[in-house]
Formats: sequence, C-alpha cells, structure tokens
Amino acid sequence: MGLGAWLAAESDRKAYYVEEARERQEVEDCPDKEEEEIYEIFDQYHISREASRGVVEALKMNKDCWVQVSLSNLSFSIIESLSFARTHIENES
Repeated sequence: MGLGAWLAAESDRKAYYVEEARERQEVEDCPDKEEEEIYEIFDQYHISREASRGVVEALKMNKDCWVQVSLSNLSFSIIESLSFARTHIENES
C-alpha cells in the first residue's frame, strides 16, 4: 500500500506543478481573464467586486501570490491526496 500511495501522491504532485505552470503562463498572457477569475473566486464567498477590488489590485502586483490564489480555486483533491499519501508513508516507515 505504501508504494501505491506514494505513486498516487507523486502523480498528483506532478499534476499540481503542471497546473501551476499553466496558471503562471495565463497570468502573463491573459491578465484580464485571470483577474476576472479572481473576482469569481471571491464571488463564491459572497464577497462583492467592490469589496475585493483592493485585494485583486494587490495580487496583480505580486504574480506569485496571484498564481497561488488562482490555484486555490482548484479542487482540493490534490492537496488531500498528498496529505493522505504522506500520512501513510510516514506510518509505514
């Protein structure tokens, strides 16, 4: 079971890094579209465009943070899988 969990976690980790690279490229190539996605993330939490405008503007000045917030909108299954695998690997050691 340890090997299977490790392989699943490794696959998820690689998928996350591919998604992160894609998101970074989109921030560079389509900043207006990506900005709108950030507003949509806040909208999911019922935070108005007006209330979130300052945060969005600050994120646009720090592309690393912008990418991380965009990635937070991904399904948490990747993070859950990594956590699950790490726990099982540590328990088998």
